Amino acid sequence: MKQLAFPGCSPAYICRIEAGERVPSPRILAELARRLGVTTAELAGRASGGTILPARIGLAEMAVRMGAPDAAELLEALADEARACGDMHALSRAVEGLGQLAIERREDDRAVSLLEEARALEPTATARLRPGLYESLGRAYAGIGDLSRAISVLRTALEEARTPPVDARDVIRFGVYLASAYTDQGRFADAEAVLADVLEVEESLADPIARMRLAWALARTYAEQGRLRLAERYMGEVVAQLQATEHTLLLGRAHAVLGGILVDQRRPAEADAHLERAGELMRDAGAAPELATLSADRGRAALIAGDVEGAREAARRALTETAATEPGIAGAATLVLARAALHDGELDEARFLCHRSIELLEDTTAPHYVAEANQVLALVEQRSGNFEAALEALWNGLGAVDRGIAETS
Repeated sequence: MKQLAFPGCSPAYICRIEAGERVPSPRILAELARRLGVTTAELAGRASGGTILPARIGLAEMAVRMGAPDAAELLEALADEARACGDMHALSRAVEGLGQLAIERREDDRAVSLLEEARALEPTATARLRPGLYESLGRAYAGIGDLSRAISVLRTALEEARTPPVDARDVIRFGVYLASAYTDQGRFADAEAVLADVLEVEESLADPIARMRLAWALARTYAEQGRLRLAERYMGEVVAQLQATEHTLLLGRAHAVLGGILVDQRRPAEADAHLERAGELMRDAGAAPELATLSADRGRAALIAGDVEGAREAARRALTETAATEPGIAGAATLVLARAALHDGELDEARFLCHRSIELLEDTTAPHYVAEANQVLALVEQRSGNFEAALEALWNGLGAVDRGIAETS
């Protein structure tokens, strides 16, 4: 800084420029550029053609990946500068970064808008060139519940990754998210077909993270179908792999999923160990929906263990944590409350909660959960002496399962 300084531009002033606290005048910028042997455009962060240097874009994107507190400010500044100089590539990348931040904040509607804008700003940006853009867009559409568009985006990206030369990493990347979207839509046969294709490619890839993501997708698909032993096997592999890494939040999520699978198998003691560990790992960094799922599963485990009051407390906590944004989680928590009301003989309350649970679960999760809610409703109606209503509830539960079987055949 002392070597660069000159009258009107002290070392302290250069320090402030470097920290972003001062904007140099054109005269000072020109003299600094002359002394450094670069053009003023390059010193300002632009290439000789007036475009933003790739290093500037990379730094802003790195801030997003690292969770830097000033990431949004860096991206906004980059976007403003890109607009001013007409660099559509840099502008598209900056807008994409803002979209990714929106996903992390659960602002999925805003994320869709930003990511579609990023795609429109650079129409030549294919999934092979910008895989992160297509992955984020697919996730954002899934986040707002528009699974058809999520599937369309991810299927296009997967087909491109399969085109020779095959990009094995991106086949796994897009295949995992596409299978998840199919699973959310209840199209289990399509999800399994995609995962079968991905498994063939997986053998040629040594990347442990990609393999872990694939195992996670398989576990989730099998869990939603009610094939719990297979789901437990794959999720157990994920937990084992993550324990050797520093991915604390991911490990917490994996323990939570495995705990939920064990609850489904009515193994509360084993489930509690994983749910407790998940709570420890996710307490500070977990997102609200994940914490709500954890609370709902704790409620289910407490019911199986006979702790009705503990189940009720956990379910109410889950409903508070979802803030009415996650109907599937809210449906599972409401079913816990319905079971607790049934246990206490509060049949009118149990009936109301069962109907509410079915309403929340019907379009958002797997058929076997809807069937379970109908089974509880059938018990309520039987104890109330309404045998015709009990039979209807059982029939509706069987219908939910049949629809799931039809979709997977």
